[in-house]
Amino acid sequence: MSLRYAILGMLSLGSMSGYDMKKFFRRNVGLFWNANFSQVYSQLHRLEREGLVRKTSVIQDGVPNKKVYTLTPQGQEKLKEWLAGPLGTPDYRDEFQLKFFFSHLLDEETLRAHLLELHEFIQGRLESLEKVTSGHKRALSPITLQGARYGVHYYKAYLDWIAETLGLLNKGELTPEKSMGRTTGRGVMALVAAEGGAKGP
Repeated sequence: MSLRYAILGMLSLGSMSGYDMKKFFRRNVGLFWNANFSQVYSQLHRLEREGLVRKTSVIQDGVPNKKVYTLTPQGQEKLKEWLAGPLGTPDYRDEFQLKFFFSHLLDEETLRAHLLELHEFIQGRLESLEKVTSGHKRALSPITLQGARYGVHYYKAYLDWIAETLGLLNKGELTPEKSMGRTTGRGVMALVAAEGGAKGP
């Protein structure tokens, strides 16, 4: 549901093509929301049918014409209603962290390789946002600048966590034996039950 409002929000900053939106997701709001091409285009068609966005074709030399979308007055009103509405729960998805949670099944070298790969990716995201917060790249508005500052804080903390995790791995503290501990078989169920998440014999 929030994807439609993410698209309306992007168009409130200016007209964009579907490809422009995909780049915007990756470069600007990828920390807290993302979408693939098919999801963006599917939502754009729906918003157009509802009269919330308007599509125009831009003629280009030597390449196919570009479809550009613009926010309509009705779309802006719908966006403002959503912005003023109740806050959503700040949940997010992180596939790496999901995999890490179950990494007692991995050997140390594979886990180390994953952490180093993640470090490179997070470092790239951080450097991109720091170009905005340092003024080397123009922010779209004071609001988006403050959003970029949040991203900088987040990615710096993530890099600190990666460094800490690599340190524990290098000390042998994250071996499969130590990671599993008592959390196998009925031990897991006991832990869940103790937290009120399950009941069983």
